[in-house]
Amino acid sequence: IRVMSMSNDFYLRPRSLEEALGLLADGESEILGGGTYLIGRRARRAARLIDLERLGLDYIAEDEDGIKFGAMTRLQDLVENELLRHLSLRMVFEAALATRPSWMLRNMSTVGGEIVQRSRHSALVVALLALDAEVTFATTSGVRRLSLSDFDRELAADAGPMIVTEVSIRARKENARGAF
Repeated sequence: IRVMSMSNDFYLRPRSLEEALGLLADGESEILGGGTYLIGRRARRAARLIDLERLGLDYIAEDEDGIKFGAMTRLQDLVENELLRHLSLRMVFEAALATRPSWMLRNMSTVGGEIVQRSRHSALVVALLALDAEVTFATTSGVRRLSLSDFDRELAADAGPMIVTEVSIRARKENARGAF
């Protein structure tokens, strides 16, 4: 772990998911993905920020089951990725553009952050719900996978320390179409 002082807060960069969950379970901590939710926020501050940058959660991958995004994948990566230009997934590309109109904010905002922050302004979350996306997340009890709508209820129930690791969308038929 690398610790740096930041305005009387601590900034932690764990090297594993288990380490990050342990730090989060200690309390008085917040996950730092892209950090856009911190912009302009002054009232509530965590004693420690846990940066997930080193956990390898920034990817877009396709396999026979569909497409997967790591939670630390930036919205700008969704905009630039050729896989998302396919007709049935184009709405993810368009929703990422609509969610953060500024290149700078899209380059900071993460897929996981959009899901966890539950912003009513996130077009990406709406598109992922329409595509029946599933969320994989880790807790101190293990790894779970839920539909995005069920995950939202889980968050509302405050299931304790959790870290979103991946979002997946099942493969669509060749003639499937989507629009945003």
